[in-house]
Amino acid sequence: MKNYLPGFIISLILFIILAIVNQQVYSNVMSLDLLIPLLVLQVTFYKFFIVDKKRLSYFILICIFFISVLFSLPELTHNQAKEKVINKYEMNIIKIDTVQVEYDNIWNPFNPNRAYFFKGYSSSSDKVVSLMVLPNNGMVVVINQ
Repeated sequence: MKNYLPGFIISLILFIILAIVNQQVYSNVMSLDLLIPLLVLQVTFYKFFIVDKKRLSYFILICIFFISVLFSLPELTHNQAKEKVINKYEMNIIKIDTVQVEYDNIWNPFNPNRAYFFKGYSSSSDKVVSLMVLPNNGMVVVINQ
């Protein structure tokens, strides 16, 4: 059990960093579907590879993890999506949230499963406008106008 503790601590620290970045920067839209299993796998691999002096195999796992993190990062942060909506639609935002989205029944562990949602008044007309911004490609979808 003692051999698993350093790997567990490393995974816990990485998970906390990912959770904070996901919550503060991306408003919980970043996909963690592949990253959490890799963190769990890292605990086991740490015991077998580092303790047995097989550092190259462990280094490969860490590289796979960091490459997965790069692919899991959404293209747009929450603030970038907000600026895009404000600049393109010139609206006064009254509600900010995230909504669940599905991508044509295709499972991709790197695609976010949530999108940014903005509701506000358009400055050109006093109508309430609801918009959804997909974080993986920046596409803006008008829900109602």
